[in-house]
Amino acid sequence: MFRLVYTKGQDLQNKISNIEVLFRQFSIQPIPPKTELRLRWEALGQRISHSLTLNGDQINKKIVLQVLSGQKRGRLTPLDNQINNYKKAFDFIREDWTLSNKPVTAKTIYRLGVILLGTNKSALWRKTYKNIEAPLKQLLAYL
Repeated sequence: MFRLVYTKGQDLQNKISNIEVLFRQFSIQPIPPKTELRLRWEALGQRISHSLTLNGDQINKKIVLQVLSGQKRGRLTPLDNQINNYKKAFDFIREDWTLSNKPVTAKTIYRLGVILLGTNKSALWRKTYKNIEAPLKQLLAYL
């Protein structure tokens, strides 16, 4: 294994101290509400875009944000509906799981699957869920 050897001289120590001071000053600065909302909106677009990429759909964050904001004209495509379902799923996770003491149960995962797949595929999810319900409950009990 490669080992980097260095000496911590006064110059390096001063630079590290300056970085720590700047970090403390930066971390206590409030973020303006407008900037915070913009950052949250962009993060949601990235989260959905990356989730769809993991699912096999290559889509740009800009297109995701257009669909979510209602700027896209014309009929909604199945991908547009999927983008909206992902937003609903992330909203469900944020509202029900963030800072919650309730355990994640198999029923919660079932509800999340119904939200993600939408109403037109919920019957397929019900059949799939019946096959994985026992191992899922076992996994959740282990966690």
